[in-house]
Amino acid sequence: MGNIVAPLWAECPALTRGIVAGYPAMGIAFAMLRGVGMNAETAFACSLRSVVGECKLWTLFVSGFYHHFMSGMSFLMLLLEMYMAMVHLPRRERELGSTAFGLWLLLLNAAGN
Repeated sequence: MGNIVAPLWAECPALTRGIVAGYPAMGIAFAMLRGVGMNAETAFACSLRSVVGECKLWTLFVSGFYHHFMSGMSFLMLLLEMYMAMVHLPRRERELGSTAFGLWLLLLNAAGN
């Protein structure tokens, strides 16, 4: 059985590659910051209290780009989400263009929250 990720990565446009690479990188970076006592995750935590009470409106748009590492199962889910992104997002980015695709992702995150 050959490598199934390399051909998918080769056909990914720039923004999709950035999302696929940045998604786990942010989770790892925030896990390391949490290890030294800093809680940077609140910038991505979307809840009614954070949006309405604390006026963190950006969390509506960016909360979907952060993955919280807690266990081995969350790591497996991360791998599945990255694979699904490499399969489904390149076609949409080619249809819309990179800028419109980025705005589309932000609006989907806001609508999902």
